[in-house]
Amino acid sequence: MLDDLQVIKIEKANKHIHAIKLVLRDFVKRTEVGESVSVRMAQRL
Repeated sequence: MLDDLQVIKIEKANKHIHAIKLVLRDFVKRTEVGESVSVRMAQRL
């Protein structure tokens, strides 16, 4: 049995993890666009 405090902690942690996943997904989308640019830049150097 979980007490209320543990349940609240777990719910908060799940929300936090979900927020991090969304941020990472957004970051990956941006870096995929940025990667092709940075690869071209790296080839010139």
